[in-house]
Amino acid sequence: MDKDLDELSLIIRLGERYFDCSLSDAEEELLRDMLGRTRLSHPAIDELRALTGFRTNVGLRSSERRLKGRVRLVSGVAAACVVIFSLGLYTTVTRRASAISAPADVTTCVAYAGGKRITDQEAIIRLLGEDMREFTRDVRASEESFSEELSDVARIIDNIENEYPEI
Repeated sequence: MDKDLDELSLIIRLGERYFDCSLSDAEEELLRDMLGRTRLSHPAIDELRALTGFRTNVGLRSSERRLKGRVRLVSGVAAACVVIFSLGLYTTVTRRASAISAPADVTTCVAYAGGKRITDQEAIIRLLGEDMREFTRDVRASEESFSEELSDVARIIDNIENEYPEI
């Protein structure tokens, strides 16, 4: 524990001197080395990493932005899956049915819903539309759930970050 505290103290002192432009080249190299290898988590270390060119996620807004981007990505993938599923279903439905259940007419559209065979093309398209609307409602509910969870996480992170003193 003392070792971690000593390491944090040294990083903060070197960081203060870095911003005062009073570090030697060797000390600056030491600071960068310590920032690259430390496993300590502290807002001062995150800020130093960001300002000295390390790639890091400083602040709540960047984390929030990243999570929202993931939500959009998941929504886009879900929409693409719906389109692919619908096209596959449409192709399957409009293909010639197997010899066991298909009449000789190859233009008959066949679908099964609730264990019943449906050959009315308008009814099949109506069922597809209902499934698409239901899926869209579920995606929206999922997005709202993600947003609520994101807000909860943001509040928790904000509370944790406010517990650390500013340097």
